[in-house]
Amino acid sequence: MKKLVFTALLIASLGMAVTVGAQQAYSTQDSKGVGKGAFLTSQASNGKQSSILGDVSSETLANMMRPNPAAIIPVATEVKDPEAGYRIMIPWRLLDAVRVDTAVPTESGHILGYSFNLDGADDGIYGLSVTKRDNQPAKGVSQKRWNTTWYDQPVKGMTNDKYMAVWKEHSQIFDRNDVEGGLLDVKGAQSARWSVISPKEGKQSLFEAEYIMKADPTHRYTLTVTYPKTHKGKMEEEIRSTLLPSFGLLPKVVDRSNLDYDAVDTGIRFLRPKDFIMDESVYDHLSYRKGPIHLDVSTLPANNGGLLKGYPTLPGKQTLANAYIKSIRAIPDSDVVHCEAFIEGHEVGYLINGYSGQEAFTTYLVLTDDNRLAVAKLTAPRGTNLLADDLKAIVKGLKVDAFRDTAVATYVL
Repeated sequence: MKKLVFTALLIASLGMAVTVGAQQAYSTQDSKGVGKGAFLTSQASNGKQSSILGDVSSETLANMMRPNPAAIIPVATEVKDPEAGYRIMIPWRLLDAVRVDTAVPTESGHILGYSFNLDGADDGIYGLSVTKRDNQPAKGVSQKRWNTTWYDQPVKGMTNDKYMAVWKEHSQIFDRNDVEGGLLDVKGAQSARWSVISPKEGKQSLFEAEYIMKADPTHRYTLTVTYPKTHKGKMEEEIRSTLLPSFGLLPKVVDRSNLDYDAVDTGIRFLRPKDFIMDESVYDHLSYRKGPIHLDVSTLPANNGGLLKGYPTLPGKQTLANAYIKSIRAIPDSDVVHCEAFIEGHEVGYLINGYSGQEAFTTYLVLTDDNRLAVAKLTAPRGTNLLADDLKAIVKGLKVDAFRDTAVATYVL
């Protein structure tokens, strides 16, 4: 497909181009003790969130980010952290995201990971943090003993009742909190535990899971989720059914220096798909084909006429994907039937699959830091399965460099 035709169709299908606003963000607190969680926007005294949008209520901010029935961003988001080396599936819709890379003067030392505000009811705070932290043993204690004991009691064969009894014997946290907890049986872990802490006089609960992996014994991987007590049952069901089972370490990084990338635009490249033939290669547009399957990769600017103005953060990227889905559904005999969200390092992408007339499509959208839309789109005759794993991997070959200083300790996605 020629560049001008492809761009015209893309703009037409989007219906509008959007830019986004950044919220003022703060890193999550340390992992030990009460009070941790992912509180990413500053809380003003009048109960409103302070952001670049001005002082807006939590309800207004959440409603702006929520999709309408005609444009549904997926609830779940797959997160891969190549630097920290883990993966996880988040079963809730995200309102915003912060990349955390900081050092603290506690036993956690270096903290690396993500913090999220979650889309929940307007009756409390919903937050999630996923981090990798230092795991240094106490003086005179070996790493193995430190990793396989609970208050110096071996965890092997320990029951949850025993775990709680040992904890209660050594901690005052039970005085003002309702506490639950126990051990987790996790493949590849030296030890893993969970707890729920709910202040007796408070309205929030805090779930924490901690993993010490055999492959990385000098670090702890910690998941914390905060939510109102009134939604404790539902939240914990989703934590146990999706969040916890999805955690795992990523395979060791393979040398990618010998992979062939084709340049799409400044700072944007595409992994050359195996067995595809290149039809066209011009500035900011590539075209490939393999039998009946066509693949177009292109970029175009996102203007300032959108809902939010400013820095392209997660809410604006969701708004953009929503606009794409809504515009597809506005076309006769067209629909979006599948959508996935991905966070990998600094990059946020949306994979959207559907059909329009006699054509099936799978589109991967990434909004760059400098307000350019990078798009990879597979098309084929309707009925073709464009969600096969190998084809999804191809369309996700779109790689975007960071156009801001991601070496700073904390930045907004």
